[in-house]
Amino acid sequence: DDDEETVRTPWRKSILGDAVLYCSSDDFEEEINNFKRNNAHIFAQYAESKHSDDMEHKLECTEAFNEYQNLIESLLEDFTASKGSTVKEFYAECRSSIEGGFTALFEDHEHKWFVDALLSWLDYSHFFEDMVRASRMSHK
Repeated sequence: DDDEETVRTPWRKSILGDAVLYCSSDDFEEEINNFKRNNAHIFAQYAESKHSDDMEHKLECTEAFNEYQNLIESLLEDFTASKGSTVKEFYAECRSSIEGGFTALFEDHEHKWFVDALLSWLDYSHFFEDMVRASRMSHK
């Protein structure tokens, strides 16, 4: 497949490395923090409960998660386009790093932590816990 060959070419600059820098930038973090601030109220009842894990989640929580995923996707699309790449190429590079395309053992890949963080951003339970924390912080 030509796309995979492009991603694995050793002399091609890594979009994954650039993404690490972008996702730790003030601009990216401001977008994420604004989302959390603007949506923390949805999670207030869970933040106030000592047993939020046992509570049924409102539909609003799922809708907020979908908006969050769309925000992440949009930010990554804008970022990759600014680098002359695509989200598809970015995800292919992430997949290649997981499958050992860049190293013999994935644990040795320098951006493993970032791919793990990216996957956690797209996980509902991680999102829910993060938003409950944000809601608690907004009430302090």
